[in-house]
Amino acid sequence: MFKRILASIVIAFFIIGCGSPRIDTSSDEKMKASIEEIKKSLSDEKRKDFEDALKVVIFSNVALDFKSIFALGAEGTAQKIKEEGKALISNKTADEVILEAKKIKEKIFEEEKKKALEEIKVLEEKKEQAQKSAEELKKIVVGDLTFNREKNQYSSYLKPTIIINLKNNTDKAIARVYAVGTIKTEGREVPWIKEDFNYMIDGGIEPGETNTSSLSPNMFSSWGTANIGENATFTVKIVRIDGADGNIIASIQEFSEKDNQRLEDLKTKYINK
Repeated sequence: MFKRILASIVIAFFIIGCGSPRIDTSSDEKMKASIEEIKKSLSDEKRKDFEDALKVVIFSNVALDFKSIFALGAEGTAQKIKEEGKALISNKTADEVILEAKKIKEKIFEEEKKKALEEIKVLEEKKEQAQKSAEELKKIVVGDLTFNREKNQYSSYLKPTIIINLKNNTDKAIARVYAVGTIKTEGREVPWIKEDFNYMIDGGIEPGETNTSSLSPNMFSSWGTANIGENATFTVKIVRIDGADGNIIASIQEFSEKDNQRLEDLKTKYINK
């Protein structure tokens, strides 16, 4: 029985004595030599894991701002990074370095995830608001449209006039309308005129009401100066409506394809895993 216990103790000491090599950071030369010794003891796959883990651990505390860099100088900054990195890997085995790198990566991922979830929330709200605004703006029905230009008695420039008829199918009174007017000939990619315009409506348009307004765009803008080809048609897209209090009721929100792709990428990486 005693012999069996003694044998176990001897084996335990043997295992401890022949344990995995550790990184010696007492000097640069010893650190380099001990790291090389560890690499030689590893398989090709694990050696790659160890090398990658070393980089992660050594640079995990690098968070110097410009003020610190200017204060320390280039050499001082490099020395600070080096000393902090050595402290993080000192006396560690390959497995311990790999495990530490894993913990660091997990921490970084969680921090990134927290920020990503905040960005996802903002993008989701932006998308939802864009959809709501688009549906609300569809309730403003554009009726008869007229665009004409007349000779000006006191100028060589033509005097443009827009007559626009709108019906308000929303449940709110509308005081101001923002729109994009386009004059284009079918079959031609580039319009003759494409301009933003907005106008106040005297007395507003109450829910269910129809209004016809006559507008006089600036004669020096493309409304008055552009050459317009034959068979051109005039269309108007409503992009924003304001209420009686001056606040926006609905507006085309810029939720672009880029925004949508960003949202999907974030959800794939941090939610749909």
